[in-house]
Amino acid sequence: MKQVSFLFLGIILSSQSARKRSKWRVKILKIDVDGLEVYFPYDYIYPEQILYMSELKKTLDAKVNFPWNSTNLCA
Repeated sequence: MKQVSFLFLGIILSSQSARKRSKWRVKILKIDVDGLEVYFPYDYIYPEQILYMSELKKTLDAKVNFPWNSTNLCA
């Protein structure tokens, strides 16, 4: 069974529970990030956002330290 996640403001929730709790109809973009299905809450995603999620997933899979302060990475 594939792991399905919902990425919203840095919080990952199960997609089914997130949809049940939502009061608004939001067009959700479904993308694949290195084999992980991610539901993005907007109808467009910038290539830099996909790259960031890909690098984040690789880092978490490798279980190494990561600079979580994203303001330094986005400057």
